[in-house]
Parts: sequence; C-alpha cells; structure tokens
Amino acid sequence: MYYVFCELETETLRMLKTLTADEKKMEPVAHALKTRNALVQSNYARFFKLYKEAPGKGTALIDVFIDKIRIQCL
Repeated sequence: MYYVFCELETETLRMLKTLTADEKKMEPVAHALKTRNALVQSNYARFFKLYKEAPGKGTALIDVFIDKIRIQCL
C-alpha cells in the first residue's frame, strides 16, 4: 500500500509480479489489492468503503495519506 500511496507505480508493479497465488489470497494482501484497484480506477466510493474495512493496521497506514486522496476525489 505504501508504494501505491507514494505513487511509485514501477515499484508497485514489480512487487505485484512477485506475489504468489497464496499470498494474494491472504486477507491483508487481498484487501490491499482491492484498495489499489479502487484508486487506479478512481472509484473513490469503493476506496472509502475499503478504508473503513481495512484489516489490522491498514487503516493507520491509509490515515497517513487520506487527506491527499480526499483532495484527489474532489
């Protein structure tokens, strides 16, 4: 998620290529992938829904960047 929020698309794509099928099924990773897709598609309604449902400390990570995303969706 950090790469996505920092707009490091090359690093994000590189990391996505290394994920195994089992890793993609893990709840935090699956949630991060859904969140990334929502942002890439500018689906801010979906993003904010996923933000509220973030597992573990996911919400804390998103909180660091939430103001930037709120401005983008205006």
